[in-house]
Amino acid sequence: MRTHWTELPAAVRRGVTARCGGVTHVRDLPYGSASDCVAVLGTAAGPPVFIKAVRVADHRAAMHRNEARIVPLLPTGIAPALRAVVEVDGWLVLLFDHHDGRHLDLSPGTADLPLLAAALAGAAERLTGCAIPVLPMGRRWAGRVVPELVAGDTVAHTDVSPRNFLVRGTQVVLVDWATPGRGPAWIDTALVACRLVRAGHRPSQALAWAEGVAPWKAADPAVVAEVLHGVADIWRRREHAAPAPHRAELVAATLDLVDFLRPGHRRCGHSTDVRCTVG
Repeated sequence: MRTHWTELPAAVRRGVTARCGGVTHVRDLPYGSASDCVAVLGTAAGPPVFIKAVRVADHRAAMHRNEARIVPLLPTGIAPALRAVVEVDGWLVLLFDHHDGRHLDLSPGTADLPLLAAALAGAAERLTGCAIPVLPMGRRWAGRVVPELVAGDTVAHTDVSPRNFLVRGTQVVLVDWATPGRGPAWIDTALVACRLVRAGHRPSQALAWAEGVAPWKAADPAVVAEVLHGVADIWRRREHAAPAPHRAELVAATLDLVDFLRPGHRRCGHSTDVRCTVG
C-alpha cells in the first residue's frame, strides 16, 4: 500500500522539512516498488528534493541503507547527490537532489540508445578500480553463476530498469543504487541488452547496440551467455515466488539472448534472428 507524503507521521515530515527547508508543494510519485513513499518536494529554501521512504521494520529498509552508503561514494554526476538521511518514528527517509529528467525509452527506433551507450561506457570507466565497498558479483550470484566468469574491478549498478535511468537533454543519470556489485565492466551492458530484447528488439539488434559500448568489446560471448543463463534462473525464481508479467517477459527475453550468444550457432538471414547449428 502506497503511503502519501501527508500520511507520513508528523515527526517524519518535521525531520525531512528540517533538512530541506519549508515544503511548498508535494508531488507524490506512483513508482518505486522498493519504497512505501516516493515524492518530489518543492522547498522554500532552494531546489526541489526527491524523497524515498520505507518503514524501518520492512526488509526493504536494508536496500535503502545500502543506497545511502553507496551514493556518497560515487563519482560526481553518475547519480543525483544524497542530501540527507532521516530516521525517526519507525521510518527511514532518503533525500536526494531532484533530477527532473524523463525515464529512458528502450523501444525500437528510440533516439535514447546512443545516450545510453555513452552513459554506460562513461560510468564503467569511472567506476573501474574505485574503492567503493560492494559485494563481488561472484558472491552475489553464488550458486547460479561461476564466480570466475564475473570476476572484475568495476562497480556495476545491476538494476538497469528503464525507470532507473533519467534523461535530460543529452545527460543520463542512474538512480536507485541499492544493489550494486563488483565485476567485469560489461555487466550492466549485458543486462541492458536483455531489457532491449524484452522491449521488442531482436537479439541481433540488442547485441549490435552493445558493440557501441566500449567495455563490451572485451566480453567473450560464450561467457556472457553463461552469466546471463544464471541471471535468468535467478529472475525465474523471483517470478515463481511473486508472479508478474514483466518478470516472465524478462526471463524469456534473457533466454532468447542467451540462445543467440551460445557457441555452436550462427546467425542466418537479416530480417529475423534465426539460429542454425554449425557443423
